[in-house]
Amino acid sequence: MRITRKFAGLVVTAGIALALIGAGVNASYTDSGSATDHVTVGTFGCALSSTDPNMVISNGGHTATLNWPAINSSAAGSAYSNLTVTNTGSMAAIVHWTEATSGTITWQPTGRMGYTIGSTGNLLSTDLNLAAGANHSYANLGFQWATLTNADLGASASVSYTANCSEVPPAPVSHISFVGAVDAVTSTSHAVSLPASAVAGDFAISYGLDGNSASYPSGWTQIGFGTSGYLYYTTSAWHVLTSADITAGKITFPSTTQRALVAVYRGVARIGSHSVSNPGTNQYWGCTTGALTVTNGTSWVVCYGGDGRGTFNVASHYAPAVWGTTLRSGGFADTLTGLSDTNGGVSSWAPPSYASGDYANGGANYGLELVSQ
Repeated sequence: MRITRKFAGLVVTAGIALALIGAGVNASYTDSGSATDHVTVGTFGCALSSTDPNMVISNGGHTATLNWPAINSSAAGSAYSNLTVTNTGSMAAIVHWTEATSGTITWQPTGRMGYTIGSTGNLLSTDLNLAAGANHSYANLGFQWATLTNADLGASASVSYTANCSEVPPAPVSHISFVGAVDAVTSTSHAVSLPASAVAGDFAISYGLDGNSASYPSGWTQIGFGTSGYLYYTTSAWHVLTSADITAGKITFPSTTQRALVAVYRGVARIGSHSVSNPGTNQYWGCTTGALTVTNGTSWVVCYGGDGRGTFNVASHYAPAVWGTTLRSGGFADTLTGLSDTNGGVSSWAPPSYASGDYANGGANYGLELVSQ
């Protein structure tokens, strides 16, 4: 990038300048600058080479040929060579090898001729990621054969090894983000306000204590229903927010709901694995989901739930340190409802459980996988 500034030449004293302007002489001052951006596209390529003097490299390193002398013995044997593949471009490359056999001889397993794909632990069958300028060598490529018979006389065999080089795809990116969460004691209002920044199309998750699963808000899909032996049932569901939801600015729960929360996320395609646990008094809290349905590191895990009858501050202690999550409920008005999430994509999820405080019967813990768009 180059910046060039040009100035008009001006040498004059302040007094003279004022006098000239006062006398009706027009003055014009100019200044200009220019910037030039340059960008180039990198190079991409790979080439073959070998330390075997009998190996002929041609076609700009794209073809390697070796013609072995005739086999003049019926004894079992082998003939090996080596190849090196080099990334000749400025971009990282994935090298994927394929092999093809030809000739008039009968190949194993029905025949006696076979070919090799490298040494143990360094096989052509494993795709290779090569950085720009890097190379990798393979030994013991070639033929191996069992004891030959008259049926093999005059036969020929060829094997072609092809290195297919392709661009390394960018790492998967999670498009999920946390919008906000609101909780409320709903025994009188039976409603929870939506986060102020929520918009139509956002993905909402709800949790209600003593909720009635048969009369959940219209348009919501139930995730789970939990009970731990008392009359404190919990329910959870998901819903893609509509323009009507945004206009209303709240979610109304069944009249039996004692407390509830609504957490809103953006960039969610669907829910994946999920689970609900119902701990008893002072039993272990957990945030299990089962095996994630997407393991490329783009799914988020959300942990939420609450205590039905206890006195422990769930909202400010919902296991972020133990589970490796980000606490979202620290400022909740209802301290018996908690929420945290991974605040980023994860490829697997198996956090430990923990016991803390007075976690009484009547609550539940939910673990939920959010799948990225």
